[in-house]
Amino acid sequence: MKLKEIFEDADLYMPNALSTTQKLRYYNQIQRSLYRDFPALVMSELFMTVPGLASYGIAVQPEHVLNVYIDGKEYPLKSLDDPKHKKGYFFLNGELTFHPTPDTSLEGTIVYNAEPIDVTESDLDGEPVFLKDFPEIFILGIAQKMGLMLGKYKEAGELEVRFQNLVRDASIKTQKGKLKKIRLTRSWS
Repeated sequence: MKLKEIFEDADLYMPNALSTTQKLRYYNQIQRSLYRDFPALVMSELFMTVPGLASYGIAVQPEHVLNVYIDGKEYPLKSLDDPKHKKGYFFLNGELTFHPTPDTSLEGTIVYNAEPIDVTESDLDGEPVFLKDFPEIFILGIAQKMGLMLGKYKEAGELEVRFQNLVRDASIKTQKGKLKKIRLTRSWS
């Protein structure tokens, strides 16, 4: 379901004259809240090493990195103070750095805990990455926030109950492995 369709469905629950910008703000607030409720969202990014290049800028905060693989083999996280010259990676000035420096082009993968990415008006034709199997969570959440804004507290309360029930169901289903783990893979060099 596209983001603009989520907004249209939310409008059916709670007719309003709010701007798309306000609905985007609500969507982003809900998304950030859900990332706190679903902290185990694991994603990955692919990259290629460059011969003679040790450090790579990454779009992930170092503290969120779980594993790094080079050619399918896990590399250990090294301490900068480690006197041993074993293979591994570390972070230097926010960049992913390998020791020893790769001397050939190799495929790498960074596995990390995801962070929410705010959506903008240019994303309206795209599909949400996060909890895409549960668009109703966002529909009800946005409608509930619009209801509060419009002073329709009874309707907003009913929508909040339905929203919380869906969040609980999604949590149970994702923990039981009934849904595939979401993996967004971007290639960068």
